[in-house]
Amino acid sequence: MKTHEFLNMFRERKLLVITDDNAITDLFRKHGFTDFADFADFDFAANTDPVFVLLSTYPSQYRMNKELWDNCGGIFVHLAAAKFDGSLQAVDYSIQKILDIPDYAATLAHRDVLYEKALSAKLINIHSGENSVLTGVLAEEVEVANYDAELEEGWLYSIAEFFETSIVNLADNKSSFCVDGKLVFNGLSYLENSPELKTEFAPLLTEMVNLSVKGDNWLECQDNSITKMVLGGQDFTAKMNEAFADSIRGLSLTEFAFGVVNHPKMPDWRINSIMNEGIVGMHVGIGIAVDTSHVDFISAGARLEFVH
Repeated sequence: MKTHEFLNMFRERKLLVITDDNAITDLFRKHGFTDFADFADFDFAANTDPVFVLLSTYPSQYRMNKELWDNCGGIFVHLAAAKFDGSLQAVDYSIQKILDIPDYAATLAHRDVLYEKALSAKLINIHSGENSVLTGVLAEEVEVANYDAELEEGWLYSIAEFFETSIVNLADNKSSFCVDGKLVFNGLSYLENSPELKTEFAPLLTEMVNLSVKGDNWLECQDNSITKMVLGGQDFTAKMNEAFADSIRGLSLTEFAFGVVNHPKMPDWRINSIMNEGIVGMHVGIGIAVDTSHVDFISAGARLEFVH
């Protein structure tokens, strides 16, 4: 199945939706979906239909990661709400954001073009404001998210992969890219791989969101590490250094990504939704969500300059 075909089935409400919470099932019903199953009881191995899975709790997320890779039939696409925000408000917002995307085929084509340009470039300049340029120098070999046009059975596809061109430093710091310069950004999103980590970082991230929605947000990087962070016009560098001091990667950048969705209106930056990352522009991320949060700083409308 082609990715755009799956997304068209989502828009037409023809997919089987699998959730781990009856209240979330009711949200999908409100949006016009009619075919549902419960995550705990569903036989994924025997399934042959394309499914959209939205999980709002960590136990469900852990089971998916442990049991379902290469062990599920049909096409499997999921939204990991538990890692971001599993609240009904955030889930409702994310569903609507997917439905609001004007043209799935054009969006995917834009993603593929950006991958082609990025993978053939020596460096990429990001223009996000007056005298604000962030430059990413790419390694000869880079790690990227999955962007296959043909979806395969047995794979667990994150819906976020469809709406961004993502280059990551997974193997090591600077394994794929090294960034220097300044980025002006609108808002942020964040995720954690455990409830303990989510609880630990909640006060910091709540403060960051509350400041960032005021505007005047920017960061500076040197040798792929954030050296200055301003949120809502306030210098937040010291707090970031303290919060990430003992982490594996510190404030080094782990993601360098470009959104490809022409959303009809600006995201609500108060809501921690993975769908906000897809807006046309770019985002950089820190952390690997194991010992700290993974935080993305999203610059909507940033202009990309590919240098070959």
